[in-house]
Amino acid sequence: MMDVAAEKSRVLVVDDEPQITRVLRTVLSSQGYQVRTASEGEAALASVAEFRPELVITDLYMPHMDGIELCRRIRALSAVPIIVLSVKGEERTKGMGRLGAGIGLGMMLGPLKSRFHPAMLWALVQTVGFYPPGQVVELDDGALAVVLAPNAKDLARPHVRPIIVEGQRVAAGEVPDLLPIPTGRAIKRALRGAEYPGEEPAAA
Repeated sequence: MMDVAAEKSRVLVVDDEPQITRVLRTVLSSQGYQVRTASEGEAALASVAEFRPELVITDLYMPHMDGIELCRRIRALSAVPIIVLSVKGEERTKGMGRLGAGIGLGMMLGPLKSRFHPAMLWALVQTVGFYPPGQVVELDDGALAVVLAPNAKDLARPHVRPIIVEGQRVAAGEVPDLLPIPTGRAIKRALRGAEYPGEEPAAA
């Protein structure tokens, strides 16, 4: 059953490609989120002020105002978490570094509130192939792990902390974190909320 808190959570999607905003709106709305879209930076800033989103998902390549400037200007208005969907090329990556945080492909500015777990996380995995912090995943050996942070070099191999190994829950530090998931191991699937083991784990 959908988390009641998620039903009122507001998400702003910013992208100039209609097919991307359409897919994200459809999937996130089906999970109970209020979704607003914008195709360029000025419209996005107006939505941040009016709609007051609790999460912004943005691309970087947009007309009139690129994603780097949009992130800067959003930060002047709000501490809302921002997920950046794409960074292409060395110069653009350097530009993201000037924001004052280590942001790259699929990276985040600010933590998601707990109300976005786990329906939001699963929806992001399905729509953009991005494993956000807090998402619980099953590894190819059957272990369960919680995502700590994305891996900008390979989104399919994020940094994770094992939480269940060989059917037994393990405490933080009891087994090594995978920073990131090494070659030779892989994520089998992302778990839906109903499959989360017991209490929802923290990503910190």
